[in-house]
Amino acid sequence: MNSICKIYNSLPDFDKHIDLGCNVVLCSNNNGIWLKNTKTGAIRQLAHGDYVYGFDNSDFNWDTISNLEHNRNAYSRVMRYGGICRWDDFIDGYCAFSWTLYPDGRYFADSDGYGADDDDEVVIYTILDANLNVVMPWQPMDVREELRKLRTSK
Repeated sequence: MNSICKIYNSLPDFDKHIDLGCNVVLCSNNNGIWLKNTKTGAIRQLAHGDYVYGFDNSDFNWDTISNLEHNRNAYSRVMRYGGICRWDDFIDGYCAFSWTLYPDGRYFADSDGYGADDDDEVVIYTILDANLNVVMPWQPMDVREELRKLRTSK
């Protein structure tokens, strides 16, 4: 099953891309970020403006996300602290992406350290295969270990 983006009114120029390996390229424009498998034609939109986009509710592990202290942005899908970051390129057919739901408490400090809090950074990850299907839904995980398991199981 191919994951196909449903909003085509503002697709980027896929000729201008970043090659992520395994026939997958990353493209962006002012409206969002997309992945495209150049061999199969599958497209997945990762972001639209300041929102995580192109993932439905089944692409989130809500049981684990609901246990996170600062999880509000996961429910609203707002990228308030950075955006979606590529963890690695597609290697052996898999790639992970991260999303910071809440930054480390030092993020809120001024140059003198005033305003910092003791909160830990809250990051969730998803792993996609080269067909742009969600292999592991958005959730906190040891992403290095999960990628290692997937890549060595081939």
